[in-house]
Amino acid sequence: MPAQISCASNHQSHPNFYYLLRPARHNHACMSHRNSFQELRRLPETDTSAAETLRVLVRACRPMHGSDPVRCAEQFDAVMKLLERDPSLRTKLQDALVQLLQTSQQVSLYAEVDTPPERGITSEAARRIAHSILPMLVNPQRLRDVLLEVFDQRTDAEWVSAVDDALWLNLAHMLLPAHTLPDTSATRLPHQLEEMLDAIQILSLRIAAYGLDDELGQLDPSLLDNESAFTAQQIECLRWLKHYRRQWLALNSLPAAEAELEPTPDAKHLLVLWDQCSALVDKLHRRASREGTSMHLSQLLHGLRQRLRRLENLQQVVMLHLHPPAADVVLNEVHIQLFKTLLEDQSGRNSVRHLVRSVGQTLALRVTDNAARSGEHYITETRSEYMALFRSAFGSGLIIALMTLDKMSILGHHLPPLTEAVLVCLNYGLGFVLIHMLGGTVATKQPAMTAAAIASALSNTANDKKMSDLAALIARTVRSQIAAIIGNVGLAIPCAAAISYLLLYFTGSMPSNASDSQYLLESSHPFLSGALIFAAIAGACLFFSGLISGYYDNLNAYNRIPDRIRQWGRKHPRLPAAAIEKFAAYIDEHLGALMGNLLFGFMLGGVSSLGHMTGLPLDIRHVAFSSAGLGFAWAGYEMSPPWALFAWASLGVTLIGLTNLLVSFFLALWLAFKTRRLRPKHYKNLLQALRQLWREDAKVFFLPPKN
Repeated sequence: MPAQISCASNHQSHPNFYYLLRPARHNHACMSHRNSFQELRRLPETDTSAAETLRVLVRACRPMHGSDPVRCAEQFDAVMKLLERDPSLRTKLQDALVQLLQTSQQVSLYAEVDTPPERGITSEAARRIAHSILPMLVNPQRLRDVLLEVFDQRTDAEWVSAVDDALWLNLAHMLLPAHTLPDTSATRLPHQLEEMLDAIQILSLRIAAYGLDDELGQLDPSLLDNESAFTAQQIECLRWLKHYRRQWLALNSLPAAEAELEPTPDAKHLLVLWDQCSALVDKLHRRASREGTSMHLSQLLHGLRQRLRRLENLQQVVMLHLHPPAADVVLNEVHIQLFKTLLEDQSGRNSVRHLVRSVGQTLALRVTDNAARSGEHYITETRSEYMALFRSAFGSGLIIALMTLDKMSILGHHLPPLTEAVLVCLNYGLGFVLIHMLGGTVATKQPAMTAAAIASALSNTANDKKMSDLAALIARTVRSQIAAIIGNVGLAIPCAAAISYLLLYFTGSMPSNASDSQYLLESSHPFLSGALIFAAIAGACLFFSGLISGYYDNLNAYNRIPDRIRQWGRKHPRLPAAAIEKFAAYIDEHLGALMGNLLFGFMLGGVSSLGHMTGLPLDIRHVAFSSAGLGFAWAGYEMSPPWALFAWASLGVTLIGLTNLLVSFFLALWLAFKTRRLRPKHYKNLLQALRQLWREDAKVFFLPPKN
């Protein structure tokens, strides 16, 4: 009675009052668990299809709560004991599994990999939405459809991956003992082996075809030659498949007239070619990140990498069939890893969420590659670079104070809402563009760029010893951003106060009276006006502005806009060639930053205007403008503000700046990590390296070393 034992043991391992608090949930889970075991026991007495038989087995193996490895192991142990005690049940499951493997069409399962759709994102999303409403027709002769019918829960791929390979291997040995023995009387290859070989041929052909794509040819014209690694691997793969089939038939005791014994098919050359293809894909990806890429090209490179990985997995499996490690079995961990990979790829085939995640990762990787290169300009190393960044941020304080004054003037005229929104957006956007064109720096523009640079370095850190270099990079980033913040705030506050007194001298009035000054101080108070929440919104806008900059940098490189400007200039000889060249070079260097700054300003103005027009609690708090508002309020109170409120507002400005930086930085870092699929061990090693650097020399996080 495994189900009853499992539930009883759970009751004994927890205090009784735990079940008084959550009786319904626990009883429902135990009841479902008990029913699945009872259904599994009754299988020998029922007439079910092969797919339904295996679905009952999976339902009994599925853990009650989540994908905890311990619970999965306990569930598996109960199922294994039941199979050992019931030979008729074991025979029923064996027949169902063997029937599927010997009769179903399997090529589509092995040859399909988890890649972004090639038919177009919109049409693919429409297809998946339609299938979620009215599921697609299941073909019981296709193993791919049967697999999705058997593992019919969205979380199945998670718990299947959490189960240890040894447990799956034990279950496979129990259900496939006779099926794995070589059939010496066969006159042809086993069906499942033939399907795998056909899948290898299809994958190899697709790689060769994709390797001749025009966009890849633009990156590397040598790919269009017949001697590229993509086409060479396909020729070698056909030779190896032919040799493999002849060798397998010869080894399985066919008459000499039908099969001639040949040497073991050597896959070394084929594996070398596949390695060369993988290296070529990495090379093309690096070149695309430098010269620009399209969505199609990003999907193409990702698909090539996935298909090469699948080819290697299938080749390992079929070689085990040719030379099994033991006389009576060929199953080992390679088969289990292939099974888990196939299930993970197929589980998202009809999922809209999986489509959004896959396309989003591809698009984000396309953008963050360019943002990483831009971010390197915001990271200082020497003291001269540190002081240059401080000066550029300090000089921007005057423009920030003028932008704040302009916004106050726009709001003070009480214009129609749409007109006011457009003017506020233009004030922000054109102001940021002007700061960039004059060589200034806005502190909070850094994190979205620098986080991508850090993630790019982390993804290239193949060795843990390099973590110390990466920790030093983060330290340089931290002190660079501190310098930029101090520079912005250090001049914005006195400039705002000076502008107020200049206006008082020339016009007889200050831009903010006592009432306006109180509002400015309260708007920066960390607890009175939701300033920190609005600062987080501004941080999210900063994050998106970094993506926008990366997008336009990529667009500029991929479409070769500077070269097209030069070509346009040559067609108009009356225009000065030197001016055209300077303009093209400037666009090449600054297009992404200009568009990122402009649209960042529109996002800031749009959020606050949307909140004003709709009455929703939406606004933004940016450290530079909040600090300028502090200067205007200080002057509005004639340098004698309510000191308690002024102190709270000063603290609020500090917290606003910290929130701006942290939100934008961690959002950008999270996205960069997700797109590069970094493993948890990277985070742990990085944190250890940072802790070690802090203990050795904490000053490097604030000031650059002398040398």
